Amino acid sequence: MDGGTVWNVNLVSAAERCLEIVDDDSKIIMDIVICHEHTIDTEQDTGNAINNFLRYRQIHGQNKKLNDVVEFKRARPNIQYRYFV
Repeated sequence: MDGGTVWNVNLVSAAERCLEIVDDDSKIIMDIVICHEHTIDTEQDTGNAINNFLRYRQIHGQNKKLNDVVEFKRARPNIQYRYFV
């Protein structure tokens, strides 16, 4: 998949396809590769309320983009997750 699919990483379909071959989540090994730059400015001034708010939005936005992966891993804890790149 390309970098435009960070919000919709289709891990559910991948797991369902694997379950057509194996009979248990524990037999699935999943590598997750997304193409998205995860950078947060490190030298941003947070000395006032507006800068603090903007910094919060930047950090929150980065974390929210990966939420699909986190929720899937919680829902399917028996899958073996080997690499996340």
